[in-house]
Amino acid sequence: MVEVNTPTSLAVDSPQGRKLFIFDRVFGEDTTQKGVWEYLHDSVDSFLQGYNVSILAYGQSGSGKSYTMGTSGPAEQFDPALKGKPECEPSSSRR
Repeated sequence: MVEVNTPTSLAVDSPQGRKLFIFDRVFGEDTTQKGVWEYLHDSVDSFLQGYNVSILAYGQSGSGKSYTMGTSGPAEQFDPALKGKPECEPSSSRR
């Protein structure tokens, strides 16, 4: 059995006893996609600005990890409208 204890920890019961795991953030099963996005949007924005970002989605098969993380193809990855960002105008070069 897995139990989310706090927003940063979870406990797993195993034959060897209860194990406690600490993370930067743990989302409970009642967390909505909006709740996940509210936590992650700053990291995603940093990634889009060129910073290194790691996001790990771990959970039971079929629980919606891929859906929540997004599974768009290459054509959709550069569409600002799908990222929730206004389309950027090309910058003019100075001469």
